[in-house]
Amino acid sequence: LANAHIVPTPDGKLNFEQILRERLGIAAAHVLSSTLTPDAIVGISSGRTVLALGEALADGNFPNVKVVQVAGSSISGENYSPEYCTALIAGKLGARSINLYAPAIISSTKLCEQILNEPSLVHQFELIGSLDTLVYGVSGLDPDTKFSDSVFVTKDVVRQYLKQNAIGAVLGRFVDRNGKETSGPLAGRIIAMKVEAIKNVPRRILVAGGEKKLEIIQTMLDAGFVTHLITDMKTAEKLK
Repeated sequence: LANAHIVPTPDGKLNFEQILRERLGIAAAHVLSSTLTPDAIVGISSGRTVLALGEALADGNFPNVKVVQVAGSSISGENYSPEYCTALIAGKLGARSINLYAPAIISSTKLCEQILNEPSLVHQFELIGSLDTLVYGVSGLDPDTKFSDSVFVTKDVVRQYLKQNAIGAVLGRFVDRNGKETSGPLAGRIIAMKVEAIKNVPRRILVAGGEKKLEIIQTMLDAGFVTHLITDMKTAEKLK
């Protein structure tokens, strides 16, 4: 961990999650925009906290920056989907948006393998392999967890992953306490950057906070997947 940015934890329960996301988004927007190099290649995941970052960004002028979607697109139409977050952040920065034109989850492992071998996807993942910055969030696994691909990631699917000792999700993939991707019903069907590839990115910005995400945040830190952490005070105090 090279740097940590801590925001105040909201008081009370009224609109707690929304206020927390807004505060984390503002802090993350400052970190990203103030450290961005003119020719950066920035990977963007999905989630409501990453969306809050995009909404908090001031307009910029970075025409040579590439903002790259690192997980497949959602069919749900949610505004925190990876394709929306990528386009929003690129638009705010005045940068190039490079979206991943493939579904996040494929119906079969064979079809997923075929799609990943398409030249356009091969090129996209080569670009993902050259990221110098990755901005991402994480999800804990509880009844309130929202996934941008809720059509495939149902409560039953989540229960099956919990039985496989999954503690959270990152880049649309379920991970255990060691930060390893767990086996489950979506194995071999996901189009997204691999979890272990996060370590190859020089600057890894995790934006997450709150009690429900404490365990998965700790796991990401322990596994070496974070160089810059943006979280809230109460969460930070409980991290080891």
